[in-house]
Amino acid sequence: TSEQVALRWTLPPKGEQEKSPITSCTLYRSQFALAGADCVDCDASFKKAADVTVTQVAAADTLRMALRFTETISPGFEYAYRVVCRTADGVSGDDSNVVRFAYRQPTTQ
Repeated sequence: TSEQVALRWTLPPKGEQEKSPITSCTLYRSQFALAGADCVDCDASFKKAADVTVTQVAAADTLRMALRFTETISPGFEYAYRVVCRTADGVSGDDSNVVRFAYRQPTTQ
């Protein structure tokens, strides 16, 4: 049974970004089977999952930038995601923190 996962990253407001604003990000995903997985740090297995445009969202009287991504995942795997964002000038930033979780086979009762 596949399920949808929705991920969201909040970026610094325009005024806090150093040069030109962030306009897009590339999302990378690592996926490996839970059964027999000895993978402690699977960074080498990250592959490009999508290019995502940054959107503006209102948050507590401040206009913030957000990155949203939704995809279908399957049980029995561990997933890890990271993003690299780019400015309007095409300059890439550093890798984000990694978001990692396991999606286990749902149990039936």
